[in-house]
Amino acid sequence: MSAELRNDTGTYSPFNASSPLAGNLLPGRKVRLRTQVATLWTGFLDRIEPQVQVGPFNTARLFASGPFIKLTGPNAKVSPDAQNTVPTGTVIGKILDAASWPAGDRTVDTGDVVVGRWFAEEKESLALLREIEDTEVGFVYEGLAWDVIFEARYNRIINHLTSQATFSDASGAARPYTSIDQLDPLREIFNEVLVTIQPYHTNALAVLWTLTGETPVL
Repeated sequence: MSAELRNDTGTYSPFNASSPLAGNLLPGRKVRLRTQVATLWTGFLDRIEPQVQVGPFNTARLFASGPFIKLTGPNAKVSPDAQNTVPTGTVIGKILDAASWPAGDRTVDTGDVVVGRWFAEEKESLALLREIEDTEVGFVYEGLAWDVIFEARYNRIINHLTSQATFSDASGAARPYTSIDQLDPLREIFNEVLVTIQPYHTNALAVLWTLTGETPVL
């Protein structure tokens, strides 16, 4: 998020010791954008840049990033505990655990796909979340409470069946429209799907090397 703020009294100037926010304008602090009736976005502060200019008032430019910023970059590489025959939601939880993401700041569905043998070493947290998201054909996204949400593939079909709005071309309709275009559904039909899998076997033990004859001397 990038927001331009009124800064007439220097409230958003980090070096203004008399600001009521003095000491709190620091990177990583929680930021929330909301109206009088709803929260629109939440994230963490990157920086604030005061701007002194000619005109009736001064401004400050605020830059912030969503929760995923804490799950990306070289400092977000993790090695979660290996998993075997567990639903995707369990793997998502293990990835967030490895990233030290608070349990109270996540909502994770169980998942409808069971993952076989899975492990990862020193990989970016968000990349691993996207990997499991693709496996489930689900949805990982940022919530409105500085949280991470994972929805399984059938979440919206099962939990979102109530109509939220009605659009009409009737006279005096609360939500009118001017036209409706029908999309071509054929491109959403797949007659053939190719995927790559890598099986693992742990029950087939074999001798890899045997020493015969004289004992080697080191």
